[in-house]
Amino acid sequence: GAAAASRRPFSSSKTVYADFTVYKGEGSFSIRPVKPLFRDGGSYLALQSPGMLAFEFAPRLEGESSRRYDWTNKERMTLNVEQCGQVLTAYEFPLTLAHRQQPKESEMFK
Repeated sequence: GAAAASRRPFSSSKTVYADFTVYKGEGSFSIRPVKPLFRDGGSYLALQSPGMLAFEFAPRLEGESSRRYDWTNKERMTLNVEQCGQVLTAYEFPLTLAHRQQPKESEMFK
C-alpha cells in the first residue's frame, strides 16, 4: 500500500533527531532540534549553519472542551548552543547532585 511505499529501511549510520512536545491545559510547548548544515569543501566539511533548538509555544483554543491548540498563532524562537548555555546558567535549578560515597568496610555486604 501507500504507507508501505513511504517507509524507508532503518540505517544505523544516520542520526535521528526527535521532537518533544508537552501538552497542558493552558497551552502547548514544543522543542525541536534543527540539524547543522555542512558544505562539502572537497577534502573537508565546512560548517554552513550551526545546529539550533527551536522552541514553539501554542495557546489553547478558546472555548474548546477538549485540549486543542492554536498552532497557527504560535510563538517561536530558536537558540544556538551558546544561547542555550546562557539560559541554563541564568536559572537556578532546584536540585542538587548527591555525591555518592563509598560505603565503610563495616557497611559492605560480605
